[in-house]
Amino acid sequence: MLGFFVWFYKESVPTTFLFWWHFTRLTLRFFAISWHFGTFFKPWKQMQVGYQQHGFSIKLFVDSFRFNVVSRLVGMVIRTMIIVWGLISVVFIGLIGAVVSIAWAVLPIGLFALTLYGVWLLASPLFS
Repeated sequence: MLGFFVWFYKESVPTTFLFWWHFTRLTLRFFAISWHFGTFFKPWKQMQVGYQQHGFSIKLFVDSFRFNVVSRLVGMVIRTMIIVWGLISVVFIGLIGAVVSIAWAVLPIGLFALTLYGVWLLASPLFS
């Protein structure tokens, strides 16, 4: 019986914490949050319009400038949504992982304590 507890708390519990730690990091990488922060002001899907005409035309310049600004704004909005959803997911998975890992660590002691409590109830004068 003691061997089980040694194995459980020496190998199983740290492995459970490690699993949830890796799962949280996987979520960070899945949403590529650091990459989205790094490319926050870049145009969406690299869609840009260059000014390609000999001479100067104010209309073409304003049109290309407007398209490039809108493309950057679209990129910022989409990246903001991805970053927010990614951070919400990381927090949610981290909290679930912490709860599951703590419950997993307390489970054998809790089962043992509940068994002793049940035996104590059966032996108490209430059931005699």
